[in-house]
Amino acid sequence: MKLNYFTYCFEKFEDKSQFRMEINDFIKSSTSNEALPFAKQNRHSGENLYLLPVVNSFYLFVQTKDREIIKRIEKKDDEIKAYEIQSLLSKDESLGFASYVYFHPTLRVFGFASRVLSPKFTAFQMYINNLLVMLRIQDISFVVHPLKTEITKNQAMTLPFIGTTRFLVRKDSSLGESFKEFFLGSTNPNDLEVIESFEIIIKPASRKSLTDTIKKTLVSMEDDGIKGIILRGKQNLEDNVKDFYIHSAGALYDEIKSTEESKVFDEIKEKIENNVELKDKVEEYEQEVPEQMDDRIAYLYNPANWASDRVCLLPLSQ
Repeated sequence: MKLNYFTYCFEKFEDKSQFRMEINDFIKSSTSNEALPFAKQNRHSGENLYLLPVVNSFYLFVQTKDREIIKRIEKKDDEIKAYEIQSLLSKDESLGFASYVYFHPTLRVFGFASRVLSPKFTAFQMYINNLLVMLRIQDISFVVHPLKTEITKNQAMTLPFIGTTRFLVRKDSSLGESFKEFFLGSTNPNDLEVIESFEIIIKPASRKSLTDTIKKTLVSMEDDGIKGIILRGKQNLEDNVKDFYIHSAGALYDEIKSTEESKVFDEIKEKIENNVELKDKVEEYEQEVPEQMDDRIAYLYNPANWASDRVCLLPLSQ
């Protein structure tokens, strides 16, 4: 499971200008009992969205799947049967899939980890924007910004392990022309109109690495014509394998191997607090987007201010 990293801002509808502000306390108070009426109405694509606090800036972000066809499977020695699972639920219960969200205690960044059927970060962005609408804050929107990373060829040369490697070749380069002629048997310029680029994938044999082979290629290869290089490698031999990007930025992330929920939380916290790139990437982003306080959001840092006698709930349109 990938743990992707995001920072965030607010964008004004009037002029598209953006500003940063702290939201950890806003997020925390939105999960309080006082904010329960808002939580019960937050929906996306016909399903409910819930943000459930776990411990110390950890949350489960849950999307119900009441509209999906999900079956309970019974496996016997002589047959396999599928049963309706909804019949096992009471009227107050729903099926849901969860993602993990962890807000860094000091940096304005959060980690978001999800599995195949879990809600994605776009649904989380929608969740926050739904809150703003219900709070009648309708002149700004919450914007999630994925953090990206890339390395240089020299940095790639220090990787102790390199596995599967992808080379993205520009179509209009001499190398791209050679590939086009080889694969299409033609150098007709019109053929290039339907081709964006060429992707060459080099895979190692079983239990082998491409470390030396790829490093030799990086030394001898001219940058002209190469749109990007993606290496599956390790920064340290004890690390998990991850993607490294040359000439093109890719998502900044870590791999989470744990499957037990208690261990997942510990591993997420360890990864996000030990990722050496995070601080620099957040600082780069913060230099581009100014800080500004919105008193309406700051007012809701206090859970008591979500009470019905202090704030008016605008129901979401169905």
